[in-house]
Amino acid sequence: MARTYGFEHYTVPKKETNLIPEEEKKEYVEARPGPAEAKIHYGQKYARTKEMAAAKRAQRAKAADRAAQTQASLAGDQVLRPLDVRERLGSPIGSLPAPEEPPLEQQGMLGVLAGRASARMRLARLAARDLAVASWKLAMLPFEAARMAARRLAAREG
Repeated sequence: MARTYGFEHYTVPKKETNLIPEEEKKEYVEARPGPAEAKIHYGQKYARTKEMAAAKRAQRAKAADRAAQTQASLAGDQVLRPLDVRERLGSPIGSLPAPEEPPLEQQGMLGVLAGRASARMRLARLAARDLAVASWKLAMLPFEAARMAARRLAAREG
């Protein structure tokens, strides 16, 4: 689409700039602190990081010392058992605590145990039947493919 006005860059008046006058520049330079008075900013974040890391290392060392002292004090009293994986690592994030079920003798629910066993046996029987059906279908695939090919050939010839 054509413009409805003409534009030539050399005919447009130059914009006034917002430059700082020389007097203000001099005042700023004189008011600025010299190189000896300037604060050193470089590396402050890194220094803080190093301080925090050193503090964490010291805290871990203190915790390890305390653990060694408690183990040494307990060593004479009782034998320490090794922790299992769940006790060492804790439970996964968002997991529910493991339910603690009393032994079946205390519950008096041998019928419940028998019901669970029969349900598991029924599941095993159904899984075996499904496995047999699937293996039969898999074994019949080449024969089914040959039958389909024969039908197509018969349809073309006839």
